[in-house]
Amino acid sequence: MEGEKEFVFDPKRLRKDILLYVVEGAHPFSTIEEKGYIRMMSSATPLFKSFSRTTLTRDLFSLYYSEREKLKNNDWKLHKRILRFRALVPPYDGVSISEEIFLFLSQWKLENKVLSVTVDNATYNDAMIAHLKNRLVSKGLLVSNGCMFHIRCCAHIINLIVQSGLELIEGILDDIRKLVRLVTRSSYRSKDFYDTAEKKFNLVKRKLHLDMKIRWNSTFSILDNVLYYREVFVYLGSVNNYFKSFVPTDFEWSKLVVVHKFLNIFYDVTCMFSASKTPTSNLYFKGAWMVHRHLLDTSKSTDVLLSEMVEPMLSKFDKYWSEYNVYLSCATILDPRFKVKMVEYCLDKLFGTDLAMEKVEVVLSTLRSLYNDYKLQSSTSPIIVPSPLNSEFGHHNLFDDYHSYNPKSTMSQIGKSQLEVYLEEEPLDMNLELDVLEYWHQNALRFPELSKVARDLLTIPVSTVASESAFSIGGKTISPNRSSLNPKTVQALVCVQDWGSDENGIALDLDNENDEDGEAIIENDEDNESDTFFSL
Repeated sequence: MEGEKEFVFDPKRLRKDILLYVVEGAHPFSTIEEKGYIRMMSSATPLFKSFSRTTLTRDLFSLYYSEREKLKNNDWKLHKRILRFRALVPPYDGVSISEEIFLFLSQWKLENKVLSVTVDNATYNDAMIAHLKNRLVSKGLLVSNGCMFHIRCCAHIINLIVQSGLELIEGILDDIRKLVRLVTRSSYRSKDFYDTAEKKFNLVKRKLHLDMKIRWNSTFSILDNVLYYREVFVYLGSVNNYFKSFVPTDFEWSKLVVVHKFLNIFYDVTCMFSASKTPTSNLYFKGAWMVHRHLLDTSKSTDVLLSEMVEPMLSKFDKYWSEYNVYLSCATILDPRFKVKMVEYCLDKLFGTDLAMEKVEVVLSTLRSLYNDYKLQSSTSPIIVPSPLNSEFGHHNLFDDYHSYNPKSTMSQIGKSQLEVYLEEEPLDMNLELDVLEYWHQNALRFPELSKVARDLLTIPVSTVASESAFSIGGKTISPNRSSLNPKTVQALVCVQDWGSDENGIALDLDNENDEDGEAIIENDEDNESDTFFSL
């Protein structure tokens, strides 16, 4: 028809789409050799030329290697990428894991590019971190002798804190889970439940899911949804014997409402720490302080339930965060919305002016030391000219008097360094939506050394939540239909799927049309001797 483009068959584009179909849909490689598949594709276009799973595997590795080369960049953007996915052979101890990670870093020539490693509180992680840090420090490969190397997952710490308090209402939570199970395990009851919610109570559908007990935020989600449907459950409990024995009493409902409101701030901070596309280290101090202040304020509550819940939670908080991480506190100062004012304000609220000023000075001294370490690596310092920037980023009413707070700390006026000039400039609006890394990218000419400190500190992840997504992808990749895949093929599948999930997508470069040398590219791997190795 007039105006329509003439169809041009592109075999390379088709092979790319077939590969992505297999990768993204977790289909067996043998799918493309099935008679029905070939017949379907031939009907779609008579020009289609079938190819083997060996060619498909070669295409996968071609994509894997070409995309791997593109991972190195200097665009001042935060990226989350799975770089290695392997099965780890016994023994599963910290030293063995450390050796495997060091092997990976050596093969990728990243030994001098590592700033920090974020892990949860598993015992073997402490041994792994210590062993790996010693290996890197002995070779002089860590910035400032590895002072920022070990970061404990903040989301995991919040999980431990909240779990210690939830034990007090475990009985009510178990009844809540039984209620949700009644709805989700029967298609008839599920339909009846959602129909009642919509027609009788005009509620927009929210799908109910059971929680994972070891993840408190999923418990918060189930509590949030059950409270949303409270009237529905109460109604069904009055007319349906299935629900009657599990519906909470009025007193128990009131408890759940109080607990839900109390836990809101923990959920928000967990979400704050779990971001993967934006920096989180600059938010650590603010988030930890919000939790600390909330616990201290609630400990004075006249509500007996909350008072009992907070006691073990405060004890758990003190175990991990009695002293705020000084290097992550430096990252807060390097957020132009916060600077020293945020740190001083928060510490003043907790400890009073005198002790707060002592703690602020410790953070500033640490930041000066870091800045001096970076400055030694550079011989030039250009003239610094102030550059104003305009000014949403707030939370709850914990900061209600922040704007009227007058900081007591002062900066030296003698021999202004880049750090001192930066600190003397007024902070931006705390609620400004700001790409912090882009701010430092734009100010790299004004603050050449300080911008490097900021770039490194601000890219430290404070949570392992993003990296744990590898296990979700891995479980989908290693399906019963793919259980005999070569370990390197599994790794390529996991990595390509992860890299392709980026909003920019991936491009496939297919040059070789022959099946015969398909194994060549598969075996041309620098770590061919290590088939059973897991790392991220």
